[in-house]
This record gives sequence, C-alpha cells and structure tokens, in this order.
Amino acid sequence: MRSRPDLLTPGMAARAAADVLNHHPDAYGRMAWSRPAPTIKRESSHVGNGRYSHPELDRLLTVREMAALQGFPFDYRFVAALKNSYRQIGDAVPPIVSYQIAACVRWMETGVRPGPEAFVLPGSVLRAGDVLGAAAEAA
Repeated sequence: MRSRPDLLTPGMAARAAADVLNHHPDAYGRMAWSRPAPTIKRESSHVGNGRYSHPELDRLLTVREMAALQGFPFDYRFVAALKNSYRQIGDAVPPIVSYQIAACVRWMETGVRPGPEAFVLPGSVLRAGDVLGAAAEAA
C-alpha cells in the first residue's frame, strides 16, 4: 500500500517526519490542576492506561474523583467491584450531559426556555453560575 502524505493532518505529518509514530505520551500521564481533565475511558483503573494520575499525589484517581469529573452526583453509589466501577464511569454518558440533553428536549417539546438551573444536575459539581459564566464567555 502506498503512503498518502496528502491525507495526513499537519500534526500527523510532523510526527511521521520526526519518526515518533507508535509513541504513546498519554500512558502513565498525570492530570494537571490548570488543564481540563482527559476523557475518562472504560479502562481507567490503571495509571498506565491514560492520564489518570492525581495532579500532585502519586496515585490513581479514586472512583469518586473520576465520578465527580464525569458529573455523577456525589451521592451516586457504584455497586460493583472496584475495576467495574471505573469501567462504568468510563462507559457512561456523563450524567451532567444526559441531564442537559433532557433539558433541551423538554424545551423543544414545551417551547418554554429553561433557566440555567435546569441545566445543572442536582448533587453534581456544576453550579448555575458555571453555566452563566460559560454563556457570558461565549457571547
């Protein structure tokens, strides 16, 4: 099969030219307080599977910490073995996103525009002020 450099993105072309293909910089990575968290994937129960190390401590994030990042309510209980709890978090559509989609569907069905509080899942880390702040920044 012939190579098609015209199909590569600039970033991919640069990596190919530098011969750094098959390099996995995300394995054993550490999260940073100053950057968004990475996507939580189903195989997040080991630090070698992605950037799942605590920003300061030498440990994997706990199930509760990952659940908070994904927007699970604080009182949500995982009733599975530890590894399966990590897997449930990684496989799930984040509850905050599901809740916000439901609010949009309700808006479309009723024609009544919801306030910012309708987009905030009770018991999660998101607050109505976060929604308003993001809307103001986008405007």
